Amino acid sequence: MDLYILRHGEAIKKIGLGINDYNRPLTISGTKDITTVGKFLKNHKISLDHVFFSPLTRCSQTANIIKSSLNIKDKKKFVELNDLIPEGNVKNVCNIISKLNLQSTILIIGHNPYLTKLILSIISEINHSEFMKIRLKTSGLVKIRITTFSPKISGELRWLLTPRVMSF
Repeated sequence: MDLYILRHGEAIKKIGLGINDYNRPLTISGTKDITTVGKFLKNHKISLDHVFFSPLTRCSQTANIIKSSLNIKDKKKFVELNDLIPEGNVKNVCNIISKLNLQSTILIIGHNPYLTKLILSIISEINHSEFMKIRLKTSGLVKIRITTFSPKISGELRWLLTPRVMSF
């Protein structure tokens, strides 16, 4: 199983006047970066079986850009998961992943530090928060090859890319 993890694009920082953390939209730069990610996925012929994303505005916008870039018509492939909100439950997401077909290609779109916790829980066998750090920038894309599902999901980090690298 290949698991791709994408941090949403850059969102506006200003909160107020009806904008809170949950409904902050992508900036022009964030939209451009996610479009670059979508082109990268398309150019590398990465076909997605499942896309799970946080319900926050910046993640749903990110998911829609990816959907459009890959010309995916099947709406069933895109699932909004409350467990992907910033304070969501990593174990619940791992449980969902473990129930999918072993040959699936999955994309998860969410937030930091949640995503780094998810990545480290999969690729590390030690208490990841104490000893390991990963810096996942906005619009950063990670590929993990899942190798085992029991007793927990484990995998190998294949790469971590920024939009700048993906644009070459």
